[in-house]
Formats: sequence, structure tokens, C-alpha cells
Amino acid sequence: MESTAMNNRESGPLVSVVIPTFNRAALLVEAVDSVLAQSWRNVEAIVVDDGSTDGTQEVVAELLRGRWSGGMVRFVRQANAGASAARNLGLAQAQGKYVQFLDSDDILFPDKIAVQAAILESPAFADAEVCSCYGVMGTHRQSALRIDADGWVCLGPQ
Repeated sequence: MESTAMNNRESGPLVSVVIPTFNRAALLVEAVDSVLAQSWRNVEAIVVDDGSTDGTQEVVAELLRGRWSGGMVRFVRQANAGASAARNLGLAQAQGKYVQFLDSDDILFPDKIAVQAAILESPAFADAEVCSCYGVMGTHRQSALRIDADGWVCLGPQ
């Protein structure tokens, strides 16, 4: 296992975003960029490369020297062991009070973490362990979906 660690600490609880990836170098860039574009600034992105053979390690290394420099992105590489093992490794590396799992072919809305962190930090939800979220299916924002323990509930056009 290799690890490149960088730190960024701002006000509010740290949120760790764990991104497992395998042979998705091009899509991974967009996923990490969506984490770095969050309005909630105290985030860390932990990219766990599950033994990719498509140049993911080189792409990430170059971005860590460039636009991903500044301490918000960490990179960990493991021998191919599957997505669950990659998520578990990322979780073990997470330093945040809260953890957001993000697949490497997904992106976050810019206010996603801010909205959920505000809810989780409010006194009314002091005992909450999980916070549901909204997602968009497809390439256009035709409809938002609420994802929670009861499944997917369509909320209509956006």
C-alpha cells in the first residue's frame, strides 16, 4: 500500500469523502473535482486505487502536483481486492467526523455536503447516524431522487 497524505483544516467538522476507483482515470478526475468544488470547504478526498492498470496512479500523481495540490486530496493504492476492500481502506484512512462514500463515476452537487453537515450538526439531529441524500439519474438533471432507507422516491423535475 502506498499513501500520499496532505492536510487541510478549516472551520466546521471535517468531512472525509472516500472514492474507490478501478480503471476509471478519466471519470475519477470529475468525481474528485466535484469534491473540491464543495461549498463546505473542510473536506478531504481520499482516493483509493484498487490496483488500476489504466494509468490512474500517474494521472492522480500529476494532479496532486497541480490543481489538486493544497492538501485536500490523499491517494492510497492497494493491490486489486474489490470495491468493498477499497472503501474499507479509505474508511480506515478517513480523519473526518463524517464520511461520504462516492463512486469514481459519480459527482456531488456543490452544496451537498454543506446541506447534510448543517443537518447533522443541528441539535435536532444530534443522535443521527445516517443522512439521506438526493441524486440525479442520467446525463441531464431531469429529476431528483431522494435516496433513503425506504428506497428511491422521485421528487419531480429540477
